[in-house]
Amino acid sequence: MNERNVFRNLNSYCAAQMAFRSGNEQKGYWRDDVAGLYALKGADGKSIKLIELSTAAADSRPVTKFEEALGNVKSMKAGYWYRTLRFPGETSLDPQRFAACAYPGMLHAGKWMYIVSEKNLCYRKEFLGSALRSSIRRIRRKRAGRRGLRRRSTRALL
Repeated sequence: MNERNVFRNLNSYCAAQMAFRSGNEQKGYWRDDVAGLYALKGADGKSIKLIELSTAAADSRPVTKFEEALGNVKSMKAGYWYRTLRFPGETSLDPQRFAACAYPGMLHAGKWMYIVSEKNLCYRKEFLGSALRSSIRRIRRKRAGRRGLRRRSTRALL
């Protein structure tokens, strides 16, 4: 279920990029962060809101000052974080192309990372990032701690 939501969000992200490019004087894509497609100010001084607020709040590395538009809310959407990507060998951001990804932030959210580009194609790759590894370690420590508590309590009774 989460994976379908992620796929839909990335499709709407591509549509938002196309809308941004068509309304942009330089005819370039927004490359700095995901949250910018919600929080950037338009000609009227208000947020452009090309993507959902929840997707903007799920940006793992926001660059845009979005406190006014989002508050200080930063949370995963359906267990996934979103992030813009650079292309290999790219030293400065090319406004004629973009890439973004969604990756699971929790163990139960899923095991796939999704990547989308200006070609409007969505790829997926199995993902076991540091957040998932730390979740697995935390679970193992809790389990080991519970076992240890049981042993101690049993010894105390003897």
